[in-house]
Amino acid sequence: MMSDLPPVNEPKRLYELSWAYSQDAKVAVDIATGLLVDSNPVAVALTGSSRTELIGMEVTMLHPEAERELVAVEFRKPLIAAGASFRFTHPA
Repeated sequence: MMSDLPPVNEPKRLYELSWAYSQDAKVAVDIATGLLVDSNPVAVALTGSSRTELIGMEVTMLHPEAERELVAVEFRKPLIAAGASFRFTHPA
């Protein structure tokens, strides 16, 4: 519940709270390696893996096996085009 949140008076704390209290699954990925470096509680619940198990996992492992090759290719594109951001849209 939002009233349970402590007061926020600095950007870093706001980021931490938005990560921890998000209703969406969030993972942070090292773009150079493709490895997960953090996950929020919703990602843990959604995957059924612990945070410890998720950290160090390849981002492709979060996708169905049939999509992993495509995800790997899309994930490497920003490395080729320096300065670009990564956005993968899940096929419908």
